[in-house]
Amino acid sequence: MSDPRRVFDRMLIDLATRYAALAVIDARSDVDSPSSARDAAVLKDRFFSLAPAADHAVSMGVGMAAVGKQVVIVADRSALVARFWEDIRSVAAPTRQNVTLVAFPAAGGGPAAVEDVSMLRVIPSAEIYLPADLTEAGQVLSYSVTRFAPIYIRFPGQTDTTSIDPVFPENARFSPGVWPLLRSGDDLVMIASGDRTRTVLAAADRLASEGFQATVYHAGSLKPFDRSALLSAVRRSRKVLTC
Repeated sequence: MSDPRRVFDRMLIDLATRYAALAVIDARSDVDSPSSARDAAVLKDRFFSLAPAADHAVSMGVGMAAVGKQVVIVADRSALVARFWEDIRSVAAPTRQNVTLVAFPAAGGGPAAVEDVSMLRVIPSAEIYLPADLTEAGQVLSYSVTRFAPIYIRFPGQTDTTSIDPVFPENARFSPGVWPLLRSGDDLVMIASGDRTRTVLAAADRLASEGFQATVYHAGSLKPFDRSALLSAVRRSRKVLTC
């Protein structure tokens, strides 16, 4: 098990080593917390902490991407709707620049709202990913920094002291627009995304111990959407549960 934030810092350092144009804008409320990425030599002059001026993170990121940077903006989930929505809608979406927005739970936790995903789904050019574990999150992040589109990633897990058990093996491969089939059964179909996938897998195991076999899909790619997987799920069972 690993601390999601420390793993994310290592991911940023690795990407900065691979891509000279990578730039990171940290707009989280706890921007003063320890960060190995902020202090890494490879990200010197490419890591920007904007807590006092976080409202301008998206506009700044789009401007940097317009001159060739591969921009990763790190923010609190709650800030997406409260502070960034207008710039995402009016600045990031029409330009189709290379901007990836990675959202973490706010410091101290709090309820897991769905407004962020709901609002971003209405932007035609946006891509939305809710990885289930750190392995998938790393693959989604690597994919996103090469795309010329606004991409939103809900990074899995809580912050600071919470660790995450893996859902996928290390050799699993992420494919945009594809929902991996994690369990197969004829009694019930369950479709989950993000942190909820682990909970649904545990529920499927408990149901199996009671004689009910469930199919489980991981809908980590919400946009692009796996229409064929959804239709297959509906055809397979009259009982479909989304989480």
